Amino acid sequence: MVLLLTFLLTLPGFSAAQTLAERLGYKATDKRLIANADDVAVSHEANAATINGMENGQITSGSIMVP
Repeated sequence: MVLLLTFLLTLPGFSAAQTLAERLGYKATDKRLIANADDVAVSHEANAATINGMENGQITSGSIMVP
């Protein structure tokens, strides 16, 4: 673990003070929202709504439960 942390801290542009969002290019004050579609594939209607939402940028992730 210590070796991994040491390696990460030596990478260019990596700072322990930066959050993941900051390393991804967001400002520290930016607000981010993850809109997750739960129970994708539970029915045809859920699939249609999820596909529509993802294509229009309203949904950014989805969850599928498998047996």
